Amino acid sequence: MKYSTYLRLRLIAAWDSMITTLPGLYLVSVGLLKPLTVLLRPSNSVELCTPFWLRMTNVIFAVGNLYVLYCLIWKLHSQTSKNFSTLKGLMKALNLAMFPVLYFFTFLYYTDAGSTFFTLLMYLLSLYGNHTLAAIIGGAAVMMRQTNIVWAAFAGGTAVASCIIDYSHCPDVAEKDHGRHLTDWEYYDLLKSSLIKAVNNPKKGYARLLVQVAAVAWPYAALGLGFCAFVILNGGIVVGDISSHVACLHLPQFFYCCSFLALFAFPFTFSYHKAVTFIRFLRDNVITVVVIGGAMVTAVYYFTYTHPYLLADNRHYPFYIWRKIYQRHELARYGLVPVYVYSLWSCHMQLRYRNPLWKLTFLLCLVLASVPQHLVEFRYFILPYLFFRIHTRSFGAWKLLMEFVAYCVVNAATLRLFLEKPFVWEGVSEQQRFMW
Repeated sequence: MKYSTYLRLRLIAAWDSMITTLPGLYLVSVGLLKPLTVLLRPSNSVELCTPFWLRMTNVIFAVGNLYVLYCLIWKLHSQTSKNFSTLKGLMKALNLAMFPVLYFFTFLYYTDAGSTFFTLLMYLLSLYGNHTLAAIIGGAAVMMRQTNIVWAAFAGGTAVASCIIDYSHCPDVAEKDHGRHLTDWEYYDLLKSSLIKAVNNPKKGYARLLVQVAAVAWPYAALGLGFCAFVILNGGIVVGDISSHVACLHLPQFFYCCSFLALFAFPFTFSYHKAVTFIRFLRDNVITVVVIGGAMVTAVYYFTYTHPYLLADNRHYPFYIWRKIYQRHELARYGLVPVYVYSLWSCHMQLRYRNPLWKLTFLLCLVLASVPQHLVEFRYFILPYLFFRIHTRSFGAWKLLMEFVAYCVVNAATLRLFLEKPFVWEGVSEQQRFMW
């Protein structure tokens, strides 16, 4: 088996050409289990080269994810969110660690738990200003999954934005007058005037700003250049099964992603009050909504792609969603445009207090993480969801409890379906199981 080969350190000769990701998870498994194998060899009492022990690697990552999530939530909200408390921060971190898609794949030998851990740790280090180490950990995240380079760019982009904001002495949050939210244009005007005032100061100037930006950005730039070199030498991002993982301009993936974020954050994105606010938004911004809706319809018509795996693999939930909803009628995909509009609006409302530079960086990275993907797969939305949720000021006790209960129910149902409802493909002897 592949993991047995890795534990025997025969890495290159036995590489499976169908594996699409770099060997980060296997290398971590070697680092953790090989020393134990050597120590236990005299007794031969425990065989560590088994699926059980390899999956324990992800359990370790799951514990690490819980800790890093709490550290991120504390760093982002302890000084700025009025309703924050240690208990609520812990509860939010626990909920996110139990996020159903991430939680499920913790128990399989998939890269998701490790990919999430290194990516979140990279961002945490970036927030604390340790950018060199953050870029190194970002390299480990890319070794887990190549698309994590997008979130390394997010860490670098937000760090540069914070550097510019700090240099101009402009407030980091888009709030003024006892919590009134500035519009994006108001904030841009404020930042522009503050920045001009700062660079015209004889003690500062453009040169000093460029030096400070370069000091923050160079580790991420080095990581990005290394990744570009890898893509050129490899002939693409994936390292195996290239023909089935060709990038495309799959614009509706962004709409699926926003809907996914809004759905799993439902205690915070759906309510009677939000419905009334949304209706008021539609009434006051008719032209904007029509333009956005029209653009979405156009994107759905011209840029919807259906991957062969989506139609063929009935183990995964997207197969049933696509068949039961999107293929039920040729107009069904257009009927979901109002859902996409609401999802985009509700996600924006959750992040409205963030400054526009941060929002622009997050938006670009969200697009880069979703749109090039040909295949619709929920695992691609794990990191977008976690980055979205850790930045929301959502600490209502009852809403957090509702989220916890919902996640527990979904996790229990998913695991029961996986364990107790196996099925068999025609012509294949091995049992198949339902999964995300």
